[in-house]
Amino acid sequence: MMMGEVSAQNKTSFNNLDSLFTVEDRPVVVFFHAEWCKFCHQMKQTTLNDNGISNSLDSNFFFIPFDVETREDVQYGGQVFSYNPTGTNTGIHEIALELTTIEDQIELPALCVFNSQNEVLFQHNGLMSVEELEVVLGALRN
Repeated sequence: MMMGEVSAQNKTSFNNLDSLFTVEDRPVVVFFHAEWCKFCHQMKQTTLNDNGISNSLDSNFFFIPFDVETREDVQYGGQVFSYNPTGTNTGIHEIALELTTIEDQIELPALCVFNSQNEVLFQHNGLMSVEELEVVLGALRN
C-alpha cells in the first residue's frame, strides 16, 4: 500500500453496506467521480491521497469510490439503482443522481456523506482541498 492511500479493506461498495452496518455503524463517505474528469483525478491524487485524510477515512468511515458512469446495478437499502443512458455512449448512474444532485445540478467530483438511516449528513459538488475535507470529516466522526 502506498503512503496515504485509503486501504483496500476499508474501501467498500454500496452492495456491501447493508451487511457492514450490521457489524459497525459508521458514516459512509462516497466519492463520485468519472474517468474523464480532470478535477476528479486531481482530488484523488491530492486530497484523498493525504495521510491524514486516508487515516480518518480508514478509522471512522466506510469509503466508497464510485464512477458515475458505471453500468452495473447497485443494490442498497432494498432498492436497485441502475445506469441511465443519456446518449449513445453517455449516461449516469441513478445512485449518483440521487446523492449528488444539488439545486438540480451535478458537478464532479462530488462527495456525499450519509449514515445508516440514509440521512445525508454532508453533500458537496466540486473539488475539495485537504483542509476543507479535514474539517468536514472531523465534524462527522462518530
